[in-house]
This record gives sequence, structure tokens and C-alpha cells, in this order.
Amino acid sequence: MVEDITEAADAERSLESERERLAITTDLTVPGGMGGAELARAIRELDGEVPMIVMSGYMDLPVLEKFEEHGFAARLSKPLDATELNRALCRALPEYAN
Repeated sequence: MVEDITEAADAERSLESERERLAITTDLTVPGGMGGAELARAIRELDGEVPMIVMSGYMDLPVLEKFEEHGFAARLSKPLDATELNRALCRALPEYAN
């Protein structure tokens, strides 16, 4: 079980501390800031192995339909559901799955 969850106010702060993370969960659309697709590209440049989970309330977007092609290990739809969150975490972090 993953016990530490750290929140970052924006993608830039996520990039600053990405090496300390097991996985990164990001929203696809961030008004006025770096969105999930841009964050995924930037993270991949630093570390191609860190699992990323993308979420959105708009599941019909092309990035979400082909999330793996955009560097994401899993996707979540909003509003979040505990069962769906568990599945996404198990997919992104199989070594922690029960």
C-alpha cells in the first residue's frame, strides 16, 4: 500500500519534486497552467519510467482515448470513484497491488 501522498499546486512544482514520487496523477486540463499532456512530456524527458495517471471530466478527448500513447499508465474519470482509483493505482504501480 502506498502511504505517502504529496500534493503539488501546479505542474511546475510536480516537476521540481518528481524524482521523489512513485507515481504522478494529473488533471488533463489545467486552466492557466501546464496541462497533463505537457506535464507527461516534461516528466518523460527527466525520467521515462515514472508512472503517470491522467484524469479528466471529459473522457471523450483524444488524449484520454489513447492515454498510453501519451505516456500515461492509467486514466481516471471525474468525479473520482474509489474503485476506479484503486484500479488505476494498481495498473500504474503493479508492484504495490495486493
